[in-house]
Amino acid sequence: MKEGSIGEVGIPKRSTPAHKKLSGKLRSEILAGKYSADAPLPTETMLCEAHRVSRFTVRQALETLVSEGLIYRRAGSGTYLTGLHQQRQYVRVLGSIEDLLAIGEETRFIPEHPLRLESSRTAAERLRLERGEVWVTRGVRQVSGTPFGYWEIYLPPEVGALMRDRITGDGNDTVIGQIQQNTDVRVSRAEQVVSSEAADAHLAEVLGIPVESPVLRIDRLYLDQAERPVEWAVSTYGHDQYKYRIDLVPRSNPGGSPRRKGAR
Repeated sequence: MKEGSIGEVGIPKRSTPAHKKLSGKLRSEILAGKYSADAPLPTETMLCEAHRVSRFTVRQALETLVSEGLIYRRAGSGTYLTGLHQQRQYVRVLGSIEDLLAIGEETRFIPEHPLRLESSRTAAERLRLERGEVWVTRGVRQVSGTPFGYWEIYLPPEVGALMRDRITGDGNDTVIGQIQQNTDVRVSRAEQVVSSEAADAHLAEVLGIPVESPVLRIDRLYLDQAERPVEWAVSTYGHDQYKYRIDLVPRSNPGGSPRRKGAR
């Protein structure tokens, strides 16, 4: 057990599949403007050679980007950008805890302040604490230098105390990702609530949107294997910067794809 453990050792961290790594890299390159909308993307053969992966991996990665609306196939011609990347939208398919953690690989968190101790009855209730003191950091997450979301991260005292010297808030990794890297805490599942509200003056300023314009709010509670909350994250997005998608399949379909939630 690592120094600073708060409980029993959880499940080992699983590696990210090759096709998800490739789709993440291609997504970042598209959003950064590496490819022209007037020319096809590199062929499957070129991508195989450039990234040293199989054709099957390349096809899986491209299918992910097609499903996100970033690219489309033109028979006999190649693969092209759809133009969605120019509309200030962050595009990300979410189907697992690992997908949530991978957001940090493609974006950058710009903090308002480092992790610090505050009193918050609401956060304490969400983290199932008896007392109102929690550790918190807040800031804007950017993609290619453009703000697309405002994040508030709340941690229970035992987790925050372990991470206060390790988390300054500045960097690419998500806070929950850093927690898993530096402690024995392992996320078993996450509970998520999606709602809408109107942007206040602060949200409008940091996201570059009009005051009172609609924003999407996502409350996400991460729990470990013992069902203990380890982080409550509140992320808010302008309606033109982030879209949420859910793909549904029958629960009784043993041979079908797993239920997948997607975010765009």
